[in-house]
Amino acid sequence: MPATGTPLPWDRGNGPCVMAPPHLRGWAEEAAAFLSLRGMDGITAFATSGSSGSPPKAILFTRRALDICARGALEHLHAESGDWCCPLPVWHVGGAMIYLRAALAGTAVHTLRGKWCPQAYADLMKSSGARWSSLVPTQVVDLVSLGLRAPSTAGCIIVGGGALDTETGRKARTLGWPVVQSYGMTEAGSQLATALPGDSFHTDRLSLLPHWEAQTDKGGLLRFQGKGKLFGRLLTQAHGGFLLERVAPQEWWSTRDLVRLEGRLLTFLRRADRLVKVLGELVDPDAVQDVLRRSVPEAVVEAVPHPRAGMELASGMRRPQAPSASAPSWKRPSPSRSWESWTETGCAPS
Repeated sequence: MPATGTPLPWDRGNGPCVMAPPHLRGWAEEAAAFLSLRGMDGITAFATSGSSGSPPKAILFTRRALDICARGALEHLHAESGDWCCPLPVWHVGGAMIYLRAALAGTAVHTLRGKWCPQAYADLMKSSGARWSSLVPTQVVDLVSLGLRAPSTAGCIIVGGGALDTETGRKARTLGWPVVQSYGMTEAGSQLATALPGDSFHTDRLSLLPHWEAQTDKGGLLRFQGKGKLFGRLLTQAHGGFLLERVAPQEWWSTRDLVRLEGRLLTFLRRADRLVKVLGELVDPDAVQDVLRRSVPEAVVEAVPHPRAGMELASGMRRPQAPSASAPSWKRPSPSRSWESWTETGCAPS
C-alpha cells in the first residue's frame, strides 16, 4: 500500500491511466478511452517526448511491470528506507517512478512545487531530510553554478535524461550532492543501468539493474529483456486514430543506442540516429528541420553542444554556390554569423 504522502496517479480510478504533459490532456483522454474499449483498464501509459514535430505516442506498462522496475531500483540502490524528494513532473516516467519506489518502500515523497528553482530544491532537501532524489543534468549544472551545498542527509541523487559531464559531476560531489549517473528510457520504466552510490562519479561502465538482461546486436545496438519491459506502444496515426502495437513477453526490445557491454556493465556510446537530448528531452533535428522547410525550403537544423542544456538546436540557411568537382552545390553558413540557436525552457528527464 502507498505510504502517506505517496499517492500514485494510476490508483485514482479503475480505467487505464495515460500520463501526459498538460498540453496533451485532450490526447491523453482519447488514448485512455481507446485503451479502455479494448479491455486494457489495468494499463499505465506514458506519453514520450519522441521526435519533435511528430505525433504523440505512449509507452504502455502493466502495473506489475512498473512494480518490478521500482523494486529493482530500490534493490540496486539499497533504498529501502528514507524519504524521496521529487523535482520532476509526475507525468514523466522519471517523476512517476519516484512515487512508486516510495510507495513500495513505505516512505514519503516531498514534491518541489512550481517551476524548477535550484535554491528551492536545496531548501526542500534540507527541510524534508529526504535521502533520495532524481535530477536531470541541467538541474545539477544549476546547483553547481550557484555553489549550493547539499544537506548532510542527502544519500543518493540519480541523474538521468542524459549524461552529466564528469567535471560537473565531480564539482557536485564536492558540494555534497551524491550524484550518480544512470542510463535508461521510458520503455524500461526509467532505469536500465545506474552507477553505485559508493563509487567515485563516473558516466561509463554503469551497473545493470537486477531485473534486466542486456545484449548488443551485430551492429552494437542495445537490446534488453526483463519482466519490467513495456507491454506495448500506442501510436497516433496521420488521420488522428490510434494504432496499438503489443510487445510479446519473450521479445527482446531493440533500441537505437550504441553501447559497450562488459558483463553487466554498460557504457553508452552514442545514438545510431540524429536524435539528441535537449534539457533531458529526446529531440529529432530532422523533424524540426522538416517543419521549418515548410516555410523556408533552404532551412538546415543541426545539434550543437550547450553547457547547461547538454545540446541545443541551431538553424540556418543553405546558400548555393558555383558547382565544382570538389565542392558541394550547397554551403552551410558560418554558425557565428548566420545561425540562430534556441533551447527549451523546462526540465524533464528521459
